Amino acid sequence: MSVVLDGSVIYSSVAPGLGGGGGTPGRTPPDLKMFDVASLAAVELYRGAGDVPIEFGGAGAACGVLVLWTRRN
Repeated sequence: MSVVLDGSVIYSSVAPGLGGGGGTPGRTPPDLKMFDVASLAAVELYRGAGDVPIEFGGAGAACGVLVLWTRRN
């Protein structure tokens, strides 16, 4: 599953340019505890490739996408 924060991919379950798994090189999946719930404006969860909007699609979208939107001050 990919994770998108304010429109930017911060984690992808598929390394760029590869057809298989392996994750984002040098990164582990983000710990969602690092996000303060009060700082989030919205959370979107797309569970599979068929549900993911085109702007969040790509190689890492086959397992779904978690989209987090933060509040702007």
